[in-house]
Amino acid sequence: MGFTQKFKVSGSGYQALAAEIKNRFGLSFDGNAGQIERNGFKGGYTYDPDSEELIIQLDKTPWMIADSVIKNTISSTISKHGGQPA
Repeated sequence: MGFTQKFKVSGSGYQALAAEIKNRFGLSFDGNAGQIERNGFKGGYTYDPDSEELIIQLDKTPWMIADSVIKNTISSTISKHGGQPA
């Protein structure tokens, strides 16, 4: 299964979030758009600095992790850096 989540996050919040994602999950959010592929996760992300909107789309997730757990982990990580659902 897959899903898309949208968030509002400032530029400095996005930079701090990208650093945490790299350190905590081993994923690189380099630049304002890219692909995510690791350990059964596949998708992408885009960040628009003008609207401060971050979109994370996961097309594939590991079958043994419920989407609700993944969504909650993403949301809580982003909220630590001032982000909120869009």
